[in-house]
Amino acid sequence: MEISVAAVIIILILVILSLFFVWVGSGLEHLCPDPAKIKNIQVTPETLQEGVRSFKWTSEKDRNYVGLDRCKSGINYYGKKGSPFECENTCKSDPFCDYWTYNAGGYKFGQDSIGECRGHDFAANNELPYTTPWPGFVSGSRFLGV
Repeated sequence: MEISVAAVIIILILVILSLFFVWVGSGLEHLCPDPAKIKNIQVTPETLQEGVRSFKWTSEKDRNYVGLDRCKSGINYYGKKGSPFECENTCKSDPFCDYWTYNAGGYKFGQDSIGECRGHDFAANNELPYTTPWPGFVSGSRFLGV
């Protein structure tokens, strides 16, 4: 049975398209803010005091410590916050938050992601924060010590 050139071309196109959609689909998980998965943390003077008791907190402009991993296990979505300070206080009040990222205007994930606050639980997947520049983001972390 002979296969025509047209049939081979159609098969190749279908294979390429299917590979393309698998590749695109695997890259879309970073666009996954799910409001149903917001981790609600109560920020009170008591939770803030507990969060800063034995940690030294730092913050940096133009850094996105969470990076593209914003929907992985160990990343907590705190919802949209009004400022980096509010995001930082949410992380400080969460005993499982080791570092945080606030989208202050970096459109990397689309305009709808502005104001998103995410925290990272280092123990959940043992990944250190991303340290490359990400304009429009503000991030911070806690370190043991003073």
